[in-house]
Amino acid sequence: MSYSTSTGRRALATVGAAAFLVGLAGGDARAQSSPQSAIAETMFQEGKALLAQGRTAEACAKLAESMRLDPGGGTLLALAVCHEKEGKTATAWSEFGEVSARSHVDGRADRADAARARAAALEPKLSHLTVTVDPTVGAIKGLVVTIDGSPLSAGAWGQAFPADPGAHQLVAEAPGYLRWTGTVTLGAKLDQQTVRVGDLVRDPSAKVEPEAALPVPPAPEVPATPAPPPQPIASTGSGRRTASYITAAASLVPLGIGAYFGVHAASEMSDARKLCPSGTTCHNGTATSQSTSANSDANVANITIGVGIAGVALAAVLFLTSPPGESAAGKIAALPIQIGALPGGAFVGTHAAW
Repeated sequence: MSYSTSTGRRALATVGAAAFLVGLAGGDARAQSSPQSAIAETMFQEGKALLAQGRTAEACAKLAESMRLDPGGGTLLALAVCHEKEGKTATAWSEFGEVSARSHVDGRADRADAARARAAALEPKLSHLTVTVDPTVGAIKGLVVTIDGSPLSAGAWGQAFPADPGAHQLVAEAPGYLRWTGTVTLGAKLDQQTVRVGDLVRDPSAKVEPEAALPVPPAPEVPATPAPPPQPIASTGSGRRTASYITAAASLVPLGIGAYFGVHAASEMSDARKLCPSGTTCHNGTATSQSTSANSDANVANITIGVGIAGVALAAVLFLTSPPGESAAGKIAALPIQIGALPGGAFVGTHAAW
């Protein structure tokens, strides 16, 4: 008996709270008189009357249409009360919160406090739904996931959110893939459900046209610039100087050879004079042979030393007369200088000298 009394008191309190909230829902001033605002007001009054009669589903439909035609804080409050009575607790909780925010702006503190209190009372009783999407599915281009026809943003995937008790239909669609559907049912109070969007299968009959590539703008025409005339290759006087260094180095070879033969000739002549002193008639064969060999070596020494000296002289001429801007290859090739040997000496000169 006490249980029935307690239950009846709670029911009366709920009805009283609903009546109080519906009473607060009135009093909104329409922005301006128009056929649409007049229809919205008519829908609002009819919805309140239906709600009082207990015809909740019809009342919610009237109030929702009034809210669509002419949104207002009072209409939304009445709709939130209707949705709570209809069992759509998550929808009602969200609407009560919005009423509280709107009422602060409208200066209706009484309505804001009542809506906030009702939202706080509903929150601990809400059921929650979590929708998960595998990364491979979520990466499909153009994927759209909806719950009861409303898009579910990617930011809400994997997050538990309040949902009305009852059955909910999930749909996943993407161009070129077969449509995926799933259903989940939430309990009336404090239920927690998770539903996974299944793998999408390619539609073999779909013809997905590739995205048209943006046209590439033509490159601007650049007027042809005539090629500059060939410029003479600038060079420095280091070419002739380099040739002088090479010539001087090459001259060391004949100088070394001449020095060798000269020393050898002097040694042989010294030995011959020891056998046949100067001023005497010599019949010594060895002395005669050494004297002849010494003369021959002396001639070779004279020629090679002469060539070496001529090379050194030429190197000096090249170095001292090298003008700036002269290339080595061209000047050396065009130089009309000749080096040669003559009996008993050497020569150096040019074609012009001959």
